[in-house]
Amino acid sequence: MNTRERIIATIQRKKPDRIPCDIWATPEVISELKNYLGVVSEQAIWQKLGIDKIVNLTPLPLGVPVTGCYTGKPMTQHADIWGVEYFPKSYADGCGVYWEICSHPLKTLDTIESIEQNY
Repeated sequence: MNTRERIIATIQRKKPDRIPCDIWATPEVISELKNYLGVVSEQAIWQKLGIDKIVNLTPLPLGVPVTGCYTGKPMTQHADIWGVEYFPKSYADGCGVYWEICSHPLKTLDTIESIEQNY
């Protein structure tokens, strides 16, 4: 199975050839992995380690720019296509930064009607 087939089989509750794998890492960790594995791209890391990377549409600071295919509401600088907002959080005494969720678009909506009207 290839990555796509493996993930779809799993979503459909069918038995894949192996458990799908994904990776989420800070830029500093990705850089160290590239050096250690002797590769130049993040995609090469996935191939070398057999990772079934699931790429989603996240805000540019998280690494994946939204393509021209996106036709939804305009996004703020730190929000994804779903309206989830992120903020940068430093770690290890400022040695690195990762993006943490800080707001969810449905947090104030408590009925089906309010979701249909506002989202």
